[in-house]
Amino acid sequence: MTGFFEEVKRRKVYRVAVAYIVVAWVLTQVATQVFPFFEVPSWTVRLLVLGSGPEGEKLRRYADELGVGSAVEIRGGVAYDDMPDVYARASCMVLASLARKNWEEQFGMVLAEALAAGVATLASSSGAIPEVVGDSARSFVPGDWLAIARAIAEVKAQPASREVRDPVRVETYSSAAAAERIASAYQSLLAQ
Repeated sequence: MTGFFEEVKRRKVYRVAVAYIVVAWVLTQVATQVFPFFEVPSWTVRLLVLGSGPEGEKLRRYADELGVGSAVEIRGGVAYDDMPDVYARASCMVLASLARKNWEEQFGMVLAEALAAGVATLASSSGAIPEVVGDSARSFVPGDWLAIARAIAEVKAQPASREVRDPVRVETYSSAAAAERIASAYQSLLAQ
């Protein structure tokens, strides 16, 4: 079990979890401060934060203090098999990653999943995110909370669509394509 915690520490999982909680807090702040400017009624917007971390209770209290607690749902881990339902109910998925001193967003599997589900995807241009989403997602400068609010308001104003914008990109990140790449790598190693 010690090896597990050492690996979690090595991969900086705790820092990533904290970063996601901070981003969720900021998104809540955006919703409460900026959405009234766009005249988006509070009952039309719900924020679902997936994941957990040390700032979860603080985020919950802050949402309550701002009077939007009933519109914010914070869930811990969600079983992988339950994610299709989460995406099916979502108007959009926002990945608002911020670069840190020794970290930038890497692959972001949540991006590939959202794109495959046909969910409108909004993502910061941090780290490898632009490579993952290409033109299939709306991007914004990390930390531009007003741009996030505008993008969410635009998504809410449009009719819902589950059209996969770039099927080739989605197939690139599929399990079958990943298995083929892994098999090819093993075959290459065995051939040496």
